[in-house]
Amino acid sequence: MGQSLVQNYIHLVFSTKHRIPLITPSIEAELYAYLAGICNNLDCKAIKIGGHLDHVHILCKLSKKVALIKLLEEVKSHSSKWIKTKGHEFDNFYWQDGYGAFSVNPSEVDVVINYIENQKEHHQTKTFKDEYRQFLKKYQGKSFVIKTMNNLPENNYIQGAELNGQNWTKFCVPHEIFAKGGTLKLALGKQPNKNWGINE
Repeated sequence: MGQSLVQNYIHLVFSTKHRIPLITPSIEAELYAYLAGICNNLDCKAIKIGGHLDHVHILCKLSKKVALIKLLEEVKSHSSKWIKTKGHEFDNFYWQDGYGAFSVNPSEVDVVINYIENQKEHHQTKTFKDEYRQFLKKYQGKSFVIKTMNNLPENNYIQGAELNGQNWTKFCVPHEIFAKGGTLKLALGKQPNKNWGINE
């Protein structure tokens, strides 16, 4: 096959440090737009971004050229630095270290979009902590861990991968594997590896 088609939808969720309610109405729209810009610059097309006072949701297409952990590092670090320039009330703005990353079946993309659009209404009766527990329950308590090796600022390209201890040459992980849980190890390097990610 001469062309590659990647449809790897990812739903990211992460909170402010200590879940401090710093994402106020005065900054939220600009913040979401800024987050979308970071995703798009990394070739991870932002589909929908929203959230509430203490956390954000990002629905995007994960580029086959960018490791998930790299996307999160870029999104968090750049947005945290940017928001500090928007006023003294954001001097102590930081993101929590942890995050949730959930693979989205293409048939459920519209459901996730609607869910993110209605965050304010949703959180009138449910806290972020309750919401996150619900996500974990939905995925049957299974965790899918992504680890990176040679994780240096200059290493932006995937050289190879192991999925649950086995060599993995495909450029995406199917939704069914995410849901079952497991570990994906990514080896990073300075230059693209033309022999990796060539299989569907």
